[in-house]
Amino acid sequence: MSAAARDLVVSPERARSARSPARPRVQPKPLAIHKRRVARLLGLGLILGSAGLVVVGRAVVGSEQFKLDILRQQLDEARIANEELRLEAADLIAPGRIIPIAERELGMVPAANPIYIQASSSPSGPGA
Repeated sequence: MSAAARDLVVSPERARSARSPARPRVQPKPLAIHKRRVARLLGLGLILGSAGLVVVGRAVVGSEQFKLDILRQQLDEARIANEELRLEAADLIAPGRIIPIAERELGMVPAANPIYIQASSSPSGPGA
């Protein structure tokens, strides 16, 4: 090996000494480490808390929606029952039903010559 080639080949000891000296690592202050950890934990807590609130909120909305569906069903049932009662009331007050009952059960008879009285527009009587 020639002298020029030998100069190009560097021994491991020489390579270590030729490198730039390693900078000493500066250790962060314990308070700075503590602040960073606290900040990270607070950030993580905030994220997890927000996610928890979203989950709880959705559960509450789902529960309220279920209650609302039940109430709507009850309202529909009440509307149907109300309509049935209206029809029944209309049947009960129909003249075609009342006249036979009045004649048969109460002994009433239709008047031969009905008299109609017309009310006057001005009040007359003891209180006027």
